[in-house]
Amino acid sequence: MEKNNNLSAVILCGGKALRMGGVNKAFIEVEGASILNRTINIFKDIFKEVILVTNTPEQYKEYKNDAVIITDIIKGVGPLGGIYAALINTSKQGVFVVACDMPFIDKELIIKEIDCFNSLETNVLVPRVLDRIEPLHAVYSKCLSPSIKEFISSGKSYAIKIYLKTVKVDYFDLENNDLNRKVFLNLNSTEDFAGLK
Repeated sequence: MEKNNNLSAVILCGGKALRMGGVNKAFIEVEGASILNRTINIFKDIFKEVILVTNTPEQYKEYKNDAVIITDIIKGVGPLGGIYAALINTSKQGVFVVACDMPFIDKELIIKEIDCFNSLETNVLVPRVLDRIEPLHAVYSKCLSPSIKEFISSGKSYAIKIYLKTVKVDYFDLENNDLNRKVFLNLNSTEDFAGLK
């Protein structure tokens, strides 16, 4: 398979993991591998460039040969700040973004989502199952960086879903089934993690 060269893959490794007792969710093992290792391995099959956004780069030194490791440009504003940093740092046309706490991302689904993004020639493509969207398994065009910076600078909100209301978004609609819901599962609490066992 020819690797995608017009998008960078981005893993957002931020958050304080307060509901996980401070455990770094990227390093949680699921089915014999850390979520981060699994994500990087899937991304390396699809993309030529992988970017890891973190404010604790010292924790990710072992990944320097697998990913470009960057930190937030605008600190303390959550995932939207990570997306902004990735868009500023990529030389590609845009980024495919996931959170570091999604243990079941699927290679084939990512490829379909990228194909949909390319065919629509849109600036944002967000997957949707019924009325639930997942902005941290989405594609963002590099041209969005000024509007993200302006939105963050306004100080009104740092929420991605609020930002998405300010731009034209296309949706990657998926069937409501167990497989698709599982792909978008993220580990926000010890209860979520316990549910995997």
